[in-house]
Amino acid sequence: MPQHNCLQHLADFDASIWPGLEGILNVLLDDVSWTQVSLPVSLGGLGVSSAVDLAVPAFLSSTAATADLVSTRFDDQPAQDPEIEAASVLWNALSENAPRPVSNSQRNWETPTQTIKARKLLENADTPRDKARLPNLKCYIKFKTLVYTLLVSKNPNCYLFTLVLILF
Repeated sequence: MPQHNCLQHLADFDASIWPGLEGILNVLLDDVSWTQVSLPVSLGGLGVSSAVDLAVPAFLSSTAATADLVSTRFDDQPAQDPEIEAASVLWNALSENAPRPVSNSQRNWETPTQTIKARKLLENADTPRDKARLPNLKCYIKFKTLVYTLLVSKNPNCYLFTLVLILF
């Protein structure tokens, strides 16, 4: 059974990691902090991936990567797997109908959903604490969304951050 069909079990697994991470970091994490922690480092998180967030991209990237092999193993084309179709529908909803990645790399399947998660985190930042810890995230999301074109901004910090990303 594909993991995206067991989201409650994956959420329970994520919840079991949360206290351990709090102990390691010696910080109490609220929901917003946990969301940020689960983002990739490139989006301002700590890269502690959520199993729930990885389930659909991992499944779809693996099916895309093995599609050619599967078609060569079977002389007649097998019927479309309903699990793949269900995962595709779920991914479209999570990615807000982003174009399907050309590459089979799991990272390329994760990027749209992680970028949306980061954008929502930024949009919902209403306390001074939340706003203070997310200042450059807005720049990076725009940078990522504009497909690595140089971001022109009147905010010198944003421009500098974008320039640093281009250099690295």
